[in-house]
This record gives sequence, C-alpha cells and structure tokens, in this order.
Amino acid sequence: MTPSSISFLKLNNDKTKLGVCKSNLTNSVWNGCVEFFDINNNNIIENNKFNEIPNKSIPFYSGTTCLEWIDNEKCLVSGDDSNIYLLNSSNLLKENDDNNNNNNNNNNNNNNNNNNNNNNNNNNDKEDKSSKKNILKDDDILFEKVHNNSIISHLNLNLKTKQLLSSGWDKLIKQWDINTNSLISEFSLHYKKINQTIWSEFNDFLFLSGSDNGIVIWDSRININSNSNKNKSVFLNETNGIPVNSVCWSKEYDYLFYAGLKNGTIKQFDIRVLTPLLPTTNSINNSNDDDNNKNWKLHELGINQLKINNSTNQLISISDDSYLKIFNIKTQEIIFKYKCTDFIKSFDLLLNNNLIIGSIDNNLNILNF
Repeated sequence: MTPSSISFLKLNNDKTKLGVCKSNLTNSVWNGCVEFFDINNNNIIENNKFNEIPNKSIPFYSGTTCLEWIDNEKCLVSGDDSNIYLLNSSNLLKENDDNNNNNNNNNNNNNNNNNNNNNNNNNNDKEDKSSKKNILKDDDILFEKVHNNSIISHLNLNLKTKQLLSSGWDKLIKQWDINTNSLISEFSLHYKKINQTIWSEFNDFLFLSGSDNGIVIWDSRININSNSNKNKSVFLNETNGIPVNSVCWSKEYDYLFYAGLKNGTIKQFDIRVLTPLLPTTNSINNSNDDDNNKNWKLHELGINQLKINNSTNQLISISDDSYLKIFNIKTQEIIFKYKCTDFIKSFDLLLNNNLIIGSIDNNLNILNF
C-alpha cells in the first residue's frame, strides 16, 4: 500500500533533488517511505501540480518524520522507530535500477509461477514485504534507538560544522557530530515533547527549540559535559500551555526569531530584550524595545512550519487549516494565501520564488507567487 500522508519534504542545497517523507497507518501499525525526485526547475510547473515521477521510493517499516540533506546526494532520515538513517540517493537509485532489471528478468522466466502467486495474493490481504528487505538494510541506520524508542520529531544540520540536532517525543535534544558519527551532548530542559529544533544561521553555537511547553534558546558551548542541563539554557519562555509546533530564525537579524503555535498564532521574539547577555553578531544595542515582541493570529489551526524567504524576507507559514500564507513582517500584511485540499504538512522554496507544498492527502503542488 502506498503511504498516503506527506509528513515532510526538503530540497537539497542546489535544489536539484527533492526528498519526501511519507507515512501510512495500516492495521494500527505505522509504515512509510522516502521518495526522491529529480528537479528540473525550468520545466516543473504545469497547472500548479507536481507531475514528476519519483526516481525511487524506499520503503520503511516505520513512519518517516523528517529529512535533512548532508550534501546534494546524501541525506539523513528520522523515523517513529527512534532511528536515524543515512541514505545515499544516487547509490540507491542505481542499486534499485539494477534490482528492477533483475526482477524483470526473473519475472519473464517465471510467468506461470507469478500467475499462481497473484491468485493466492488476491485471497490474502496481507502485504508481502520480502522485497523491501533488500532496499532498506540494517547498515543504513546511522544512529539506532537514540530517543528511548520514542518518535524523532525533527532533524536539523549545521552544514558548516556538520553538527546535527535531533529532537523527540522523549523531551530530549541530542547533538551529533556527523564527521565522527558520535554523540556530543544531550539537552533536557523541556518537560513535554519537542516538535522542532533549529540552529542559528548567525551563530554556530546557538540553537532554538519549540515544544508542547514552550521555547528554549540554547548555547551548546556551555557546560557541554556537565550533568546540569539547565545551565545550557540561555532563555526559556513558557507559552501558557499552548504547544509550539514550529520555530524559525530571522534571516535579517540575529536577535529575532518566530514561533508558530498550535492555536494558529505566530509570535515574534527579540532576544535582546529577553536575555541582554545573549551573544549577537549584528551591531546592536540592548534597548528594551517591547515592540519587537509581537503576536499575529494568521491561522485558525496549528501552524506546522515557518520559514523566511531569503530573497524577500517575508514569513511563510502553513497550517492544519489548509492554508499557506505569506506575511510581510514590516507592513504586517498578508500578501499571498493559498487554500489546499487538505492539511498542509511541509513546504520548501524552489528557484524563482516558487513553492512546493506537501499535504496530508499525499499531494505535491507547485505555487508561483
């Protein structure tokens, strides 16, 4: 059965490949897949639908939750089985092309047997998973059972330092060194499940996390080997019992960040006001400008993802209310909105201000704004 819900999607760095995580609930058991697409940015838009056929669909025996590219060929994938997988899309594509050719030859030599098997399969609703075992192998697991058998909700990689953050439903954040495939540290200040963790784009040591209990900004350098995890936090903000589904940093100012809440509100925070000693790289003063801490009610339901458009510095949000909205932060106006057929779970920016969105009904769509 083809997994029917898109949980996450992301383009590689040069926007030539798309990785899509999908999940499906079958007989109370989650399974999933990762699909890879080659992206032709000059010929991708046709009736606002994503018409490309995936180069490869890689089955998983668990739901897939997040995907993070290491380079233009390799990516990391997290699952609800608490594993982090390392996949090389090029090798997988080549291996499976060879497997498909071999399977085709075998099928041609065994038509009679296949016909008999098909008749038997029609009387049996159980899915034959034997072929999947040759696609996803044990040695594809980079880090195994790393979040106490809990769901890994998000991955974020600092491409410069190759430091990976994983966050999970076990209320933990873990920092990994991809160069050495080793665990660096754990952070455990959250007391409810963590939904997203993002490195700062201005400072290689700061990262931001959002959970069902609030927001934390961490400095990964502080007491990195200490058991006193609370000392690693530089800012904690409770959100009055409203879960924080998504967070993102400003692309323009290193002291601003945004949080998307489950009630459809977007909050802007200024860390100069909240924590005057927090290191920043821009030339700023520590003024108590409370005007920079703002709230905007842009959606009716939970916000699943936030992202700043690098070229326009506008805030893009998607929600379970099935809307994608683009918000001009300076004028505080919604300049574009799009209503999808179902919950929008993930999106990314293509070239030339095109957006690709994935929804829970297994559809990929292209938007041009």
